[in-house]
Amino acid sequence: MGRDKGEIAINWHGETVPLRVRQLRILESLEPEELLYSGPSRVDGLSRAKIILDQWSDAGPLSGIASCLEQTTSDLLLCLAVDVARIEKLTLLKLLRKCRAGQGIVPRIGKHYEPLVAVYPKRAFRLAISQIAERRLRLQDFVRRLVSDHLVTEYSVLDEEIPLFANWNTPADVG
Repeated sequence: MGRDKGEIAINWHGETVPLRVRQLRILESLEPEELLYSGPSRVDGLSRAKIILDQWSDAGPLSGIASCLEQTTSDLLLCLAVDVARIEKLTLLKLLRKCRAGQGIVPRIGKHYEPLVAVYPKRAFRLAISQIAERRLRLQDFVRRLVSDHLVTEYSVLDEEIPLFANWNTPADVG
């Protein structure tokens, strides 16, 4: 994108807000026990969000997941990337309802997992830091291991839900 995706201004519910604010408000609407934010330390208007600094600066998105897993007091952590800009509250609730105690869920479209719109069990922290230490940073590999260890289950995304999981990676995706 050439800029911080979280700062992209969007019209949401009749108001122009940065994309990061839209995502945090969706999460806040789920009324979580805690709201963690991994990323640049700007959380305007969302005083409930606790900023989590990545513990591993060169480990990509896995670092953010691991850092939040380490800090959460909950058994499950709902992860939502800032650039999955069409996700809806009802979709996140659907994922949460499919979780079991100590077992998260990761959406799958075809053979590809959607690891940044997923629910991880706190127990996934050990695997995350192990993979970081071994420099195995690919989220697809992380999720495959969680599936094989029965720490998460797969959710096959329905055809009509696929657009909700699209990432904004280029200026053409915005809008």
